[in-house]
Amino acid sequence: EAFGELLKDTPEYVAQPQVMGEVDSARLEALMSLAYGSGIEPLDSLVIMEIPMDDSFGFVAGLSQTDGIVGGSQCNPMMMTTAYSCVIVTAEDASETNAIVRDFALHVDWLKWVCVAPTHAFVAVKDNMVLCVMGSDQLYYGTKSAADADGWTILEELENPNM
Repeated sequence: EAFGELLKDTPEYVAQPQVMGEVDSARLEALMSLAYGSGIEPLDSLVIMEIPMDDSFGFVAGLSQTDGIVGGSQCNPMMMTTAYSCVIVTAEDASETNAIVRDFALHVDWLKWVCVAPTHAFVAVKDNMVLCVMGSDQLYYGTKSAADADGWTILEELENPNM
């Protein structure tokens, strides 16, 4: 009874991705929708954060160059050896998205993680945003299904050539 009384005003915990720092609102909304729609459990194992627009942006995002890109955000598992990465970049103009799609597709880092490797990747577009997802099993297929449901157009699907 005492424990119940102490916790009576405590809101119920609802698992959700952790948002670190300030994240562009359009990309945050897209990443949250993908996370919730993907079936990934537990959701609070994911972290969403902005990718700083500095010299490391291309490396972190998985691109060889940053021409025509105004920003990017990522969603990844926290502190886990899980081969999963979800990156959204925003192009200055929707006409530049095809070049960004090609760059993502050509520069997928299948060896990004030391202990694990993704089996698949896809690159998709929606308006002036480009999405690149790498993963395996439910992480990959759940996110792909969520992207389809959210109106993303998948332009590239890739399989890990090392598997």
